[in-house]
Amino acid sequence: MTGSHPLSSEGGIHSLINQAEMIVDLEAVRENYLRLSAIAGGADCAAVVKGDAYGHGMIPCALALRQAGAKTFFVATANDGAALRAFLEDTAICVLGGFLPEDEEAFFDANLVPVLNSREQIEEWHKVAQRLDRPLTSIIHFDTGMNRLGLLADDVRWLRENLQLLSRIPPALYMSHLSAADDLDFDKSESQRSAFLTAVSGLPGAKLSLANSAGTYFGADYAFDMIRPGKATFGINPLTGQQNPMRQPARVMAPIIQVKTMKRGTPVGYSSTYRLVEQARIATVGIGYANGYSRAGSSRAAVFVGGFAAPVVGRVSMDLLTVDVSAVPDWALVPGSPVEILGPHVRDYDLAKACGTIEHEVLISLGRGCARRYINE
Repeated sequence: MTGSHPLSSEGGIHSLINQAEMIVDLEAVRENYLRLSAIAGGADCAAVVKGDAYGHGMIPCALALRQAGAKTFFVATANDGAALRAFLEDTAICVLGGFLPEDEEAFFDANLVPVLNSREQIEEWHKVAQRLDRPLTSIIHFDTGMNRLGLLADDVRWLRENLQLLSRIPPALYMSHLSAADDLDFDKSESQRSAFLTAVSGLPGAKLSLANSAGTYFGADYAFDMIRPGKATFGINPLTGQQNPMRQPARVMAPIIQVKTMKRGTPVGYSSTYRLVEQARIATVGIGYANGYSRAGSSRAAVFVGGFAAPVVGRVSMDLLTVDVSAVPDWALVPGSPVEILGPHVRDYDLAKACGTIEHEVLISLGRGCARRYINE
């Protein structure tokens, strides 16, 4: 949360540096969640808030998602789970990274549920349950084709041979993760769905979860008992090649610091990688890679000033970038005037494409580097 508006021009040039701001509309987060929940039909819709809620801020977004009806939350680490538990009492908080013995205190103090990704984690969680002489809830993760975390086929055979382990760590959920749903690779997704059903066959009964954001749109066969949309909750398009049905909750604004008129042939920025092909007005804007704006956007990305497009020219600096504002009217070029880095005119996809990356990385980087302000709490 911030106090006075950071884009005020009072105080001079120095006060405008490092004043880039991400404005997060929590109503958009809630609307996205409710839209996904409706698509899930009778399946539960979990809230995935890893990566600091994809750069939007884990605690404020989790509170908004709880208001929207979310009852199960997934985080990456036990530390994140403990931080979230301080704000949410009546929810299941599940740790995707699983259980490590050094995190035992956090798991019990915060009442966290581990997603067990390996034989070793299953055995360690079982040892704790045995020592405490009481059952401990678990989630078992099966690797059906992502080849990242989770039990492989050999591990599943081992688990079937050691079913007594699960009596002390009863699974509330079996889960897997689609690796190619975003690519609309239905053959790969169906192969994973089949492998998932094979993996859980013969194991003690528990709820099933497979669908991520893109998989949520694959229909009831993929919804099972719980969907786990992450990126779509935070506005990233789950439908490759189609119009985005989600609202983009985040806007990023930064102030103009200075405007100069420069002659044709003038170099702009480090190493003179960009030279003006004609006379132009160049605005220096108070955001750079220290604020999470990728240096890969140099001379490739664009911003909007007063509703007018302005291409980034020259290399992005640590705290600053330079843009060609020749097409922008004078009234929008006062020092302190806001520049749209991300928003209605610059979608997360547009900026990610210009930077040669994905929306997730853009949002997480900007969320870490900019001050955040929340609206519609």
